[in-house]
Formats: sequence, C-alpha cells, structure tokens
Amino acid sequence: MSASNVSERRPSRPDIVRTLVSSVRREINNWHGRSDAFEKMYLQDPKGCVHPDLVGDELLHSIKEKFYWPLNAVREQLEKEFGNEPPMWVYVDPCYDNTTYALLTLGNEHVLFSYGSKPWTFWWESGAEMGKELRDWYEASRVRYQKSRPLIERRR
Repeated sequence: MSASNVSERRPSRPDIVRTLVSSVRREINNWHGRSDAFEKMYLQDPKGCVHPDLVGDELLHSIKEKFYWPLNAVREQLEKEFGNEPPMWVYVDPCYDNTTYALLTLGNEHVLFSYGSKPWTFWWESGAEMGKELRDWYEASRVRYQKSRPLIERRR
C-alpha cells in the first residue's frame, strides 16, 4: 500500500475525534439496547466500577466491556486505514479493586497501545474530552503500527 493511499484514508484531526466517539457511542448503546448507555458508562461518575444500571451478571465482564469499546474504536479506525492483515486485537484484563489493563496489539507480538486505570476513574467530563484522549490513543497506536509493520513483513 502506498503512502498516498494511506493518507487518503486517514481522517482529519476533527473528523477522527467525531469518528472515534461516535463508534463508542454506537457500540455501547447497541450492546445495552438503550440510548443512554454511552453517557452513563463514559460521561458520568459511575460511583463505583461501572454505573449500576449497566452492570450485567458479572462485574468483571462489565469492567472489561467498559475498557474494550474505546480501544476497539481505535482498532477499527486503524483497520480502515491499514487493513486487517496481520490482525489487531484488543485485550482487557479487568480488575474491580485495582488497575484494569487494556492492550491493542498487532498480531500476537507487537503492542500498539497499553492503558491502565482503576475502573472507577475511567470516565470523562464530556464527549469532547473523551474524543481528545481517544485521538491521542489513535495517534500513538498509528505511530507504533507504522514502526511495527515492516518488522512483521520482514518475517514473512
């Protein structure tokens, strides 16, 4: 893939913020089958690990979901730009009394992004603030992707 093809598929900075936040909003609202899930999960103090209205059968599964969707939005955007070979994966190691860790990997060997936070602190004051942070995650992951891709291609 040429550099010009990649730049044609890369959204502008304001567009990437809207795209990432919209993706998280769509996925979490669909997952829960309710239009207020996004706001409750990410834009309100959960007063615990996860907003009580959104805790499912297992608290750890709900924490995993909370961390998964934002990083998955980054993964989806990178796949739109670069394709999905090798695949990118989102891994979440949930914890209800300490730090939850989330990773975005390229294949099984290259970490594109890692994040750790206590679940009760993983929320934003606004969609704009969330978008800025997700944009930073995307840009950091994009840089690492561009550095890792040649290493993978050499092994083939």
